[in-house]
Formats: sequence, C-alpha cells, structure tokens
Amino acid sequence: MDKPAENQFLLKLPKEVREHLLNQATRVDIGVNQMLAKKDVAIENVYFPEDCVLSLVISMPDERTVEVATVGQEGVLGLSVLWGADLLPIVSIGEVPGKALKVPTEAFREAVDKFPELNRKLELYTQALFVLVSQGLACNTLHSIEERCARWILMTQDRVHTETLPLTQETLAQMLGVRRPTVTLAAGMLKKAGLIEYSRGSVKVVNQKGLESAACGCYQVIKKEFDRLQG
Repeated sequence: MDKPAENQFLLKLPKEVREHLLNQATRVDIGVNQMLAKKDVAIENVYFPEDCVLSLVISMPDERTVEVATVGQEGVLGLSVLWGADLLPIVSIGEVPGKALKVPTEAFREAVDKFPELNRKLELYTQALFVLVSQGLACNTLHSIEERCARWILMTQDRVHTETLPLTQETLAQMLGVRRPTVTLAAGMLKKAGLIEYSRGSVKVVNQKGLESAACGCYQVIKKEFDRLQG
C-alpha cells in the first residue's frame, strides 16, 4: 500500500482487523459511471471508497434509472456478501471519481468469519445504510426537487471534503431520477439564491449554511444516524 488508507470505516476498526483487510486490498481508480457490479452478476469484489463516491442504481423497465443509495469514505460497497448473497438485481457504479480499496469477495468473507469486531461494525453500518435508503425513499416522494438536489450535493460534499464537486447535470439527473431539464431548473434556483455555482462538469458550494437550510430535513436525519452508529 503506497499510502495510508483514507476510508473512515477501515480507520475505525481495531488495528489487527484493519491491517488484515489492507493486506488483501488493492487501491484502484474509479471513474464516473464505471461499472463495479452488474445486475444479477456474481459480486467479485468489495470496495472501500477513499475519495470517490459510489452509487447503487436501479434500472426501470422503461430504461430510466434512479439511485437508491450512495457510498463514500464512511462505508463499504458490497454488503450483500455479508449475508451470503452472490448477486443483486441492482447496478453499482462510480458517481464521483477517485480512489477506492478493493478486496476480493472471498477474502472479505474470511475476514468477517475471523473477526467478530468486523462483523459488528458491518451490522451497524448496515443499519445506517438502511436509514439512508428509507429516508431517501420518503424524500423522493414528499420533497421538492430543489430540496432533494441540495441534500444530494451536501451528502456528496461530506464524502469528498471539497467545495467543488465534479458533477455533471446528467449525473445529477440520473441520481435524482429526473430528466435533465428538471435538474437544470433546480440547480438554477440554487444558483440564483447564491448557494452554489455550476459550470460544465462541476458544482461549487459557495454558501454551506444556506444550502443546508435549502435542503430538506432528511440531510440532518441521515447525517446524525451515521454519526450515532459509526461514532
């Protein structure tokens, strides 16, 4: 490993457990829309994002897509192997480019069997992820596209720790499950309010507190639950 791990889930594990996983890990570059796990295809690797953001996406019969969860440096992509599942009816892709640590599925399962502490941490993370998915479902049903867009930008910023995010409107539209003109309108309203700036391929947060106020309460609910369960 050429540099220390930056994944927060790994860093909060006991040293023995962390070093065991890192000995099995390979650092890889993740690109935008890079396919990490295909629908109904055996899961080959578990990913620990460092400065990238990964997305779980469902494809509908009419070929539209919608994001159901995101995973950043706080978590793990590939939790289903923890329960013995080899595949899922959803797609895993890169959302924000960066690096991640990749551990082969079998090595990950062996580590879970060997270290009860790892299993416990994964259970807590699973609960936090369940809250994210559940809250996101309610949010998509009840809240405006402007509120949802603000929440999504804030959650992405929390994962990469930078004001400027490499996001296109196409990516935002796909993640929010809406058409691009809808995202253009929502981002335009946030920009007009002086909360963000955006240009081709990037969004910059210029008023953090204002953006938090513009977002729905789901952002704080999810953030507090992750903080509570993961310390």
